[in-house]
Amino acid sequence: MIYQILKSRHADSPETAVTTDELIEATGLSKRQVVEQVKKEREHHFINSITKDGGGYYRPRTRADVAKYNKIREYRIAQTAITMRMSRKFLKRWGN
Repeated sequence: MIYQILKSRHADSPETAVTTDELIEATGLSKRQVVEQVKKEREHHFINSITKDGGGYYRPRTRADVAKYNKIREYRIAQTAITMRMSRKFLKRWGN
Protein backbone atom coordinates (compact mmCIF):
# COMPACT_ATOMS: atom_id res chain seq x y z
CA MET A 1 0.00 0.00 0.00
CA ILE A 2 2.60 2.61 1.10
CA TYR A 3 5.19 1.37 -1.37
CA GLN A 4 2.66 1.58 -4.19
CA ILE A 5 1.77 5.16 -3.21
CA LEU A 6 5.45 6.10 -3.23
CA LYS A 7 5.87 4.44 -6.60
CA SER A 8 2.82 6.12 -8.14
CA ARG A 9 3.94 9.53 -6.89
CA HIS A 10 7.49 9.02 -8.14
CA ALA A 11 8.87 9.50 -4.63
CA ASP A 12 12.40 8.39 -5.44
CA SER A 13 14.54 10.94 -3.63
CA PRO A 14 14.50 12.99 -0.43
CA GLU A 15 13.29 15.95 -2.49
CA THR A 16 10.25 14.04 -3.75
CA ALA A 17 9.49 12.16 -0.52
CA VAL A 18 5.85 11.77 0.43
CA THR A 19 5.22 13.21 3.88
CA THR A 20 3.59 11.26 6.66
CA ASP A 21 0.67 13.70 6.57
CA GLU A 22 0.20 13.03 2.85
CA LEU A 23 0.24 9.28 3.52
CA ILE A 24 -2.31 9.73 6.31
CA GLU A 25 -4.55 11.59 3.89
CA ALA A 26 -4.05 9.07 1.07
CA THR A 27 -4.62 5.98 3.21
CA GLY A 28 -7.00 7.11 5.94
CA LEU A 29 -4.63 5.59 8.49
CA SER A 30 -3.45 7.27 11.68
CA LYS A 31 0.16 8.38 11.99
CA ARG A 32 0.93 5.36 14.15
CA GLN A 33 -0.72 3.05 11.62
CA VAL A 34 1.28 4.59 8.76
CA VAL A 35 4.53 4.01 10.67
CA GLU A 36 3.50 0.40 11.41
CA GLN A 37 2.51 -0.17 7.78
CA VAL A 38 5.88 1.15 6.60
CA LYS A 39 7.60 -1.16 9.08
CA LYS A 40 5.59 -4.12 7.75
CA GLU A 41 6.25 -3.25 4.10
CA ARG A 42 9.97 -2.86 4.75
CA GLU A 43 10.06 -6.64 5.14
CA HIS A 44 9.51 -6.85 1.35
CA HIS A 45 10.36 -3.43 -0.07
CA PHE A 46 13.14 -0.97 0.57
CA ILE A 47 11.56 2.25 1.82
CA ASN A 48 13.84 5.14 2.74
CA SER A 49 12.82 7.80 5.22
CA ILE A 50 13.84 11.33 6.04
CA THR A 51 13.21 13.40 9.15
CA LYS A 52 14.02 16.80 7.67
CA ASP A 53 11.18 19.26 6.96
CA GLY A 54 8.46 17.19 8.58
CA GLY A 55 9.83 13.91 7.35
CA GLY A 56 8.60 11.54 4.73
CA TYR A 57 9.20 8.36 2.81
CA TYR A 58 10.63 7.53 -0.60
CA ARG A 59 11.99 4.68 -2.68
CA PRO A 60 15.75 4.87 -3.18
CA ARG A 61 16.82 5.82 -6.68
CA THR A 62 20.56 5.28 -6.36
CA ARG A 63 23.07 3.16 -4.53
CA ALA A 64 24.13 6.35 -2.73
CA ASP A 65 20.60 6.73 -1.31
CA VAL A 66 20.83 3.26 0.20
CA ALA A 67 24.36 3.86 1.51
CA LYS A 68 23.30 7.11 3.17
CA TYR A 69 20.29 5.40 4.73
CA ASN A 70 22.51 2.62 6.08
CA LYS A 71 25.00 5.10 7.50
CA ILE A 72 22.25 6.94 9.39
CA ARG A 73 20.77 3.69 10.71
CA GLU A 74 24.18 2.37 11.77
CA TYR A 75 24.84 5.62 13.65
CA ARG A 76 21.49 5.29 15.47
CA ILE A 77 22.26 1.68 16.35
CA ALA A 78 25.66 2.70 17.76
CA GLN A 79 24.05 5.46 19.83
CA THR A 80 21.47 3.00 21.16
CA ALA A 81 24.26 0.58 22.09
CA ILE A 82 25.98 3.32 24.11
CA THR A 83 22.75 4.09 25.94
CA MET A 84 22.14 0.40 26.62
CA ARG A 85 25.63 -0.01 28.09
CA MET A 86 24.90 2.71 30.60
CA SER A 87 21.49 1.33 31.53
CA ARG A 88 22.98 -2.14 32.01
CA LYS A 89 25.67 -0.64 34.22
CA PHE A 90 23.04 1.00 36.42
CA LEU A 91 20.97 -2.19 36.62
CA LYS A 92 24.06 -4.17 37.60
CA ARG A 93 24.85 -1.62 40.28
CA TRP A 94 21.30 -1.93 41.63
CA GLY A 95 21.52 -5.72 41.64
CA ASN A 96 19.09 -6.38 38.79
